[in-house]
Amino acid sequence: NCKDDVVTSSNSKLLKELVCDVTVPSTVETAVAGARGVVFAASASKQGGPPSAVDNAGLVGVAKACIDSKVPHLVIVSSGAVTKPSSPVYQFLNLFGKI
Repeated sequence: NCKDDVVTSSNSKLLKELVCDVTVPSTVETAVAGARGVVFAASASKQGGPPSAVDNAGLVGVAKACIDSKVPHLVIVSSGAVTKPSSPVYQFLNLFGKI
C-alpha cells in the first residue's frame, strides 16, 4: 500500500533529514552512507557558496557518493531556468516531467 510509505511526521522511521555541506565531500559521504534514497535540494546562495561549487560540483559530488555507497535512488530538486521557459535548459529538464 502506497500510504504506508507516506511520511506524515518528523518522527517517521521512513525518513531521516540530514543536512550536510555539499562542498565538503566527507560530509556528503557520511550523510548518504546506508541510505535507500537521497533528495538533493541544495542551492547556491550568498552564505552557501557560488553555483559552480553547490549546484554543479556539489551535485556531482552527491551523485558520486550515492554511486559509491550504492544508494539506489537520487532525486534532484531544481529551480534551474524556471524564469526562462524558452531556454534550452528549461526545455530539456521539463522533458523529464512529461515522461
